[in-house]
Amino acid sequence: MKKQILSIIFTLTFSISFSQLISYEAIWVNEGMEEDYISVEEMWSEVKKQAIADDIQDFWIVFKLDKDPANEDDIKEALENLAETSQDFEDKKTGSKAKNGDQVVINFLGKVDGEAFDGGQADDYPLVLGSNSFIPGFEEQLVGSKAGDDVEVNVSFPSDYGAENLAGKDAVFSCKINAVKSAIKAEINDELAKKFGAEDLNDLRNKISERLEEEFKGASRIVLKRDLMDSLEKLVDFELPEGLVSTEAGQIAHQLWHEENPDVEGHDHPEIETTDEHTKLAVRRVRLGLLLAEVGNIKEITVSDLSLIHISEPTRPRLISY
Repeated sequence: MKKQILSIIFTLTFSISFSQLISYEAIWVNEGMEEDYISVEEMWSEVKKQAIADDIQDFWIVFKLDKDPANEDDIKEALENLAETSQDFEDKKTGSKAKNGDQVVINFLGKVDGEAFDGGQADDYPLVLGSNSFIPGFEEQLVGSKAGDDVEVNVSFPSDYGAENLAGKDAVFSCKINAVKSAIKAEINDELAKKFGAEDLNDLRNKISERLEEEFKGASRIVLKRDLMDSLEKLVDFELPEGLVSTEAGQIAHQLWHEENPDVEGHDHPEIETTDEHTKLAVRRVRLGLLLAEVGNIKEITVSDLSLIHISEPTRPRLISY
C-alpha cells in the first residue's frame, strides 16, 4: 500500500538527482558564493538520514478518494441548467410590454454621423433583453416596447470597441419591434437528452453523474496531495543550499508574473524580483522534492513514461501546489 501511494505522489512531484545538484553547485560556486555555504554533500547526507528515520518510515498515509455516486440534487441542478440553456420562446399576448428575459424580434438600422455602417443592419433579429448581447445601453431602451412599436435607440460605442471606425462614436439605431416573446424552459425529457447527444433521459443522467464524479475526483486529488505534503513537511527539517532555493524562488516569481501577464511571451520584460512568499514556497518545494526523491530511491519507486506524459509540460504546473 505504501509503495502504491508513493507512486501516486511521485507522478505529481519531481525528482532531483545527486548528479544534478553537483552541477548546480558548480554553477553557484563559479558565481562567487561564500565558502561557508552548505555543500550539496552535507545536505544530501542529511536528506538520506531523515529519509530513513523511523517517523518517515512509519508515516502511514490514509489514502482515500471518496467515490460516492453523484448527489441526486446535483444531477437535478445540472439537468435544470441544461433545460434553461435550451429554452424556447412563444409570443406574448397582444399589447404585452417587453421586459428583461423576454425575446424581442427586431429589424434595426444603425447610423453614425447620419451614415449607415457595415454590420449595423439586420431583419428579424432575435434579441433576449438583459443578455448584454449588444453594446451597453441598447437593450435597456427596448424594455417596455410592444410588438409594432418603432423605437429609436441612442447609444455610444465603447472606446475600446473592436471596429476602430466606430470606437467611441455616438450611434442611432432605428428599430422596429416585430414580436415580443416570453421564455419557456425546455422540459426535462428524452427530447432534451437527445439535444445533448444522449440516447434518452436516463442516459443523460448517467453521463452527468459520471462527469460530476470525475470533477469531484479531480478536486479530491488536489486536496489530498496538499494534505499529504503538509503532513510530510512537519516531519522533516534540514538546511538547503541557498543557490538551489534562490533559483527555485526566481522560477516561481517568473512563472507567476507570466500568469498575471499572459500577453507577454519570452523574457522581454522588466526584471522580476522575488518576494519572501516566493522564497517560502521555494523552500517547501525543494525540501519536499529532495526528501521524496530519496524516499523514492529507498523504496525503489519509479514513474512510468505514461505517467510522465500525463503530467508533462505544459499541462503540469511545476510543483505549484506545494
